[in-house]
Amino acid sequence: MGFASDPVNTLAPAWAHEFGRKDTFGGYIVGVFGAGAVTAAFVVAGRVGGSRRRMFATLLLLGGGMVVFALTPWLALALPVLFVAGFGYLASNTHATSRLQLGVDPWERGRVMALWSVAFLGLRPFASLLDGALAGAFGVRVAAVVLALPALGCAAWVAARARTRGWGPARAEIPPA
Repeated sequence: MGFASDPVNTLAPAWAHEFGRKDTFGGYIVGVFGAGAVTAAFVVAGRVGGSRRRMFATLLLLGGGMVVFALTPWLALALPVLFVAGFGYLASNTHATSRLQLGVDPWERGRVMALWSVAFLGLRPFASLLDGALAGAFGVRVAAVVLALPALGCAAWVAARARTRGWGPARAEIPPA
């Protein structure tokens, strides 16, 4: 999830130039992504656990939204799609975090969440490095598509697991949303 969102944060000024705007327009690009994330916070607030179907959908919104954002030449389409990607980013992150917390024993939760934070936040500098290298070599559009692939791959993995185990909650302890 962190990799897919990185092209928005790291390359916002380059995206502004890509759409024929001044680099200060990058703030609006980040803002639209953030507005989608804030909307997701209001929509998913209070929902505990959830289904594989929801995880699949939110990962697809993130990865697919970033791919469409990267490939569209029209700013009028790019910004609404970026809003959708921001929604998918926070919704999938919230969903995965809550499933992880509910899936471990209470006495292990602090350690597991510390490792989750290290993995999630610790990979961001590497995503930025990869993002910048790809953008420098092949352009911002290629970089965004490549960094969206892990989110799409995770969505495919969730769908494959759901085919064998069903689309419902992963554990019986997770109450339905």
